[in-house]
Amino acid sequence: QPERWAAFKARNRQALDALQSVGVTCRVQSGIDGADLHLQGPAGLRRLHEFGLIDLGNAGISSMSWGSLGTAASHRLLWKEAAAVNRPLLVFEDSACLDPSL
Repeated sequence: QPERWAAFKARNRQALDALQSVGVTCRVQSGIDGADLHLQGPAGLRRLHEFGLIDLGNAGISSMSWGSLGTAASHRLLWKEAAAVNRPLLVFEDSACLDPSL
């Protein structure tokens, strides 16, 4: 959602400029919507199991909300990508307020 990215950049301009000054680049990565996983029924549960977030042997029961499961799955994909290219990664939610001295 472009408006959320624009709001994040506006709110965190100083911190993002500081990160860029030391060579850290930022990009937008769309997340996995937990509600979509829920609507997928068994397929969504299998996908969460593949991410290692739920145990299908326990009927897929989790104490996490669907939104939290979607967030966790999104982060897991990003960490796998970072490991595959052997590069560090910072992940910020679009609602984050970064300290300008970051």
